[in-house]
Amino acid sequence: EFQFYLVIPVLVAAAARHGAGAARAVVALLATCSLGYCLLTSDLQDAWHFYDSFGRAWEFLLGIGVYMMPRPRMRPAVASAASCVALAVLLACFVLLGRDGAFPDTRALLPTLATCVLIICLPDAEAVRRLLSSPAIVTTGKASYSIYIWHWPFIVFGAYLLPVLATTPL
Repeated sequence: EFQFYLVIPVLVAAAARHGAGAARAVVALLATCSLGYCLLTSDLQDAWHFYDSFGRAWEFLLGIGVYMMPRPRMRPAVASAASCVALAVLLACFVLLGRDGAFPDTRALLPTLATCVLIICLPDAEAVRRLLSSPAIVTTGKASYSIYIWHWPFIVFGAYLLPVLATTPL
């Protein structure tokens, strides 16, 4: 992720000097190339594929693309329905998608696109917006990145200090 935060903003900013259309075109081109590379290399089945910055950049770039596009006004009923479907897809992905050496592959498309739909529709989907603004969801969201950052050192060093931890569900 760190490489993404350093390189992509510089490229987008350079393109933005030629107008918003140029910046959107650069983001679309980079996202397409990254996704193509990701799918072409998904049969590698190794850890490099999971951590490969260029192979994962398309996921971030879709988010940038959503941010850069003019926000469409939607009828609340349509936005709510699309948001509910997007949430259902995200929940299904959380439960049904497995992770193996080939991830990310085509399986990453579904949750990434569902997230984009949710972000686009959320401003006009009052009920879903209220649900996602609930104190429990907001607290979980605020804590999630800290948990994400801190859990890996504990897992890695814990496995070295207590090897049994590497082979148990704990």
